[in-house]
Amino acid sequence: MKVSVYLKKCSPETSNICFRVREKSVDIKVVSPLEVQDRYWDSDTLSYRRTTAVPAVEQKRLPEQIASIIERAEKTFSDKADSRWMKQVIEDVLYPARAFERNHPNLLARVHEYLEKFDGAERTKEHIVRFERKMTRYHDYRREILGETDFTLFVETVTLEQMNDFRDYVVNEYRLRQEHPDFYAPRMLINHRPRPLSGTTVINIMNLFCTFLHWCKKMKYSDNGVYALYGCKEPTYGDPFYLTSEERNILYDADL
Repeated sequence: MKVSVYLKKCSPETSNICFRVREKSVDIKVVSPLEVQDRYWDSDTLSYRRTTAVPAVEQKRLPEQIASIIERAEKTFSDKADSRWMKQVIEDVLYPARAFERNHPNLLARVHEYLEKFDGAERTKEHIVRFERKMTRYHDYRREILGETDFTLFVETVTLEQMNDFRDYVVNEYRLRQEHPDFYAPRMLINHRPRPLSGTTVINIMNLFCTFLHWCKKMKYSDNGVYALYGCKEPTYGDPFYLTSEERNILYDADL
């Protein structure tokens, strides 16, 4: 089996990297999304000639990506290989998050499963519903507003930094709603006036996040113990005060 690389023009100055796989009667040709600047590209070495016109990072990355695609094609080739297989090979190398997602339900899917399997107090279940909605909005915000189209969290790989980033989002969502009203309007069940959450509410949301991740570990969906690094916090409530019988009766009879 032989994998070769050739170019296909996509503009007057650039070309797409294409891959051809040949083995006996098999002859597969696939155009990849990788682009090169024709003027500086060396098709013999599959790398850029020395130039300052192409960023050094791109000069280094492109040959590595091509080599990885060829290596993966050679390892996964079979008698069932076709253009669909080769496109998958290219995608797996260029977009590893998508490859991971095909074989692992993402965090949003796991949250929904957690909700469906939860058999505790109804009030807690309502909190899980709200958590799922907020986590969904967070993903949508990262993808649509920040432009991170492939952004997806997984329970297996979520990091402390990502948990803290979600917390920052929770704290600042009321500001984001003011900045992007058209984005948030269809995503809010009740489009009330944006207002900041209390510190206690934020703590409770993040504690639920930790509880959910711990559940995933108990279910053997993940061995990620990041929730322990984050650590559940103790909510701080105001000091309680108690009414006397007389004060209680006054409130009961009052026209409030």
